Amino acid sequence: MASRSKSSDIDAKRTATVRAITESLRRGEGRHYYVGLAGYFIEGYPYSATGLTVDLNATPDIKQTEAGFSCTATFPAKMIREDTLRHKDVKKVNIDRRTEDLVQVQLEVKLCDIWLIAEFVEGRQQILFEDPETCVTRNKAFLAETAQFFRPPSRLN
Repeated sequence: MASRSKSSDIDAKRTATVRAITESLRRGEGRHYYVGLAGYFIEGYPYSATGLTVDLNATPDIKQTEAGFSCTATFPAKMIREDTLRHKDVKKVNIDRRTEDLVQVQLEVKLCDIWLIAEFVEGRQQILFEDPETCVTRNKAFLAETAQFFRPPSRLN
């Protein structure tokens, strides 16, 4: 029973912290966060990832969802699946004297995949939420779920 209570407390803290950061950014507060996670979904496809910068520039239209949060995010086009790129405008942007193809996509992060939320204040990291157990369990599970997602359907003869 104590384990279930501890798990419920962790889930409640994770949810409350996500709510606080999304509300802060939606109010236009210039705060900077880092979310440690097992992965996220871009246009519905799973992508393994270790973290995500969350601030007014990186995630300008962030909103909390029942499952976590979603936002528009910009990525190098070479990181995005070809079938997703077919439906997107790829823009050439000059970055450090080189041209990079960038694309805006819809990104979703699920609560169950978040193991860390930190805020950067005056150059110092402040941990708002941390659950190392989620880091271990969800990283393995997310990889397995991603492999299952991309596994071709079996054919019945």
